[in-house]
Amino acid sequence: MHPDTKRKLYLAYVRSALIYPAISLHTLSPSSISKLQSIQNKATRFITNTEWHDFNTSAQLHRQTKLAPINTLLHEHAKRMWTNIEHMHPQLYLHLTFPQETRQIPHRAFPSSKTKILGPSPTPKYT
Repeated sequence: MHPDTKRKLYLAYVRSALIYPAISLHTLSPSSISKLQSIQNKATRFITNTEWHDFNTSAQLHRQTKLAPINTLLHEHAKRMWTNIEHMHPQLYLHLTFPQETRQIPHRAFPSSKTKILGPSPTPKYT
């Protein structure tokens, strides 16, 4: 199978499921992000027909396949989602960003996600 076909199949069937929902997933622990990244690393080896003894780094394979690392991809997707929510649904944005006083427990995913995207983009991690 041609590498472009393999890449398209990976993007359509695997990565789309791997990074959904981006807002919640980008707040995962570093070890959980590494597990997601290892799946993508295996996919890059499959796409490029690279064996372990070929001694190509994951960063090289990502550049070759034009795939962004999972941690930066999740950050960008989450940032875009927050921007879309802010512009298209301002009331929802305010509700998610500033919990109501009647709510006793703040929402677990959204406030930390919003805080995290305000920081700098993460350094790409390939392991």
